[in-house]
Amino acid sequence: PVRAARDALADAIHPHFAYVDRELVEKAHEAGLAVSTWVVNEPETARLLASWGVDCIGSDYPDRVKKALERP
Repeated sequence: PVRAARDALADAIHPHFAYVDRELVEKAHEAGLAVSTWVVNEPETARLLASWGVDCIGSDYPDRVKKALERP
C-alpha cells in the first residue's frame, strides 16, 4: 500500500485498523505518508495504534478513543 500510495502521489493511506502494524506505519512515515486508520472502537486498540504513531484514528465512538488517549 505504501508504494501504491506514493505512485499515486497520495499524502496518506487509510487502512482499516486490522491491516495496520508498526512496520506499516514506519514505512508510510519514511515515505512521507500519513496513516489514518478507521473503525477503531476499542480503547485498547486505539492506545496500541497511537503507540505506533498512527496520525489519525476514525471511530464510531470518538468519545471512547479520546478518553483512551488522554494523558493521566
